[in-house]
Amino acid sequence: MVAGVVIAACSSPPQPVPVTAAESPGQAVDGEGASGSEDMAADMGIADPPEVAVVRQVTPQESQEVLRGCLRDAGWPQAPDGGIEVPVGQEDALDLALYVCYQQYPVEEKYAQPLTAAQLGVLYDWWVEHTVPCFEQRGWEVGEIPTREVFLANPEWLPAERVAEQAGAEVQAGLIETMDEALYGVCPGPPDEVLYP
Repeated sequence: MVAGVVIAACSSPPQPVPVTAAESPGQAVDGEGASGSEDMAADMGIADPPEVAVVRQVTPQESQEVLRGCLRDAGWPQAPDGGIEVPVGQEDALDLALYVCYQQYPVEEKYAQPLTAAQLGVLYDWWVEHTVPCFEQRGWEVGEIPTREVFLANPEWLPAERVAEQAGAEVQAGLIETMDEALYGVCPGPPDEVLYP
């Protein structure tokens, strides 16, 4: 018997999540730094994590594809839905493989830092001027858009969350290959050179 595990739930979001410094002081993300590695190992139930050399740092946008490739190279078969097929009793082995892959390909440190007020403004402007109109052209309803001031005071609005169900329907219909592509590829957020000048 084989169980399927979708790796998307285990990885970082494909675009920056707006978090203020007050909500996340000095928090390491995706294994960055010793504390992050130890926390990840503990969360995954790995009592004696191996030391892993970094192959290269990745962007949030490429992290899913790189993680899938790393697991595939480690011998984990990929299911048609993009998840990993896990033979019963091999869950701990998969956790160790995930840990190693995350350590080999950590998300670059700049993406783990809370966005500044200026970056949040750039993100909001891009979403309103580019991402939301793109979603609407596809016929996806985004709903009410907060004002810039409201968003900057409480940056919890994420347009991709508003269209997830609609995007998922197009993925299931075979119109878009993956949810990552539907939410972040078809109507992407700001490019790095805009958000991280």
